[in-house]
Amino acid sequence: MTARDDNQHQKTWHVYYNDVHVGTIGKRARVPTSGDRWGWSVGFYPRTEPGTHQIGSAESFEAARLHSSRWLEHV
Repeated sequence: MTARDDNQHQKTWHVYYNDVHVGTIGKRARVPTSGDRWGWSVGFYPRTEPGTHQIGSAESFEAARLHSSRWLEHV
């Protein structure tokens, strides 16, 4: 997995499988400091099977990256 910080003005990283954009990790807006501040979404489009697209939230960038990289292990 490669996470690229493609936008210097926004806390968003794109997730790539080889050179294919398969997901995004980003800082969530309007989330209390006690909540999960980071969101992640990974999957291929169009979806070929149920469950091939996953979304979630995590308390840190590192945790969100771990979740998205686990998804990539099943590709």
